[in-house]
Amino acid sequence: MEIFDFYKTSGIDMSEHNGGQFYALKRSDALEMVDLLNDAGVTIHSIDVVHRSISGIYDYRNETGERICWDFDSENIPDGERYGVSKMRIEALGLENVAFLFSDEKSYKAWKKNHQRMSA
Repeated sequence: MEIFDFYKTSGIDMSEHNGGQFYALKRSDALEMVDLLNDAGVTIHSIDVVHRSISGIYDYRNETGERICWDFDSENIPDGERYGVSKMRIEALGLENVAFLFSDEKSYKAWKKNHQRMSA
């Protein structure tokens, strides 16, 4: 499956939650996305953990105000190792009601392409 199609079918449209111009993914889909990004050779720059509130809204901060962001550029993690590190960290969280927002070259392009089609 192409990355765009995966985002479109499995993604959580962040514009409906916080006005963001990206898609987030549930934990199981996030693990699959890491494989798709790896297969496509797309570099993951960072991942934000997006928490779902009791009211069903996704936000960058959880109920205690904590924000989790893994900035692989700042951590100086080599590009080829980012896929394994991503999967390990996603699996280690093991939280319910959590989505993952990827900062990669495809996220915004997929969101923009889908929203252009919807407004046309």
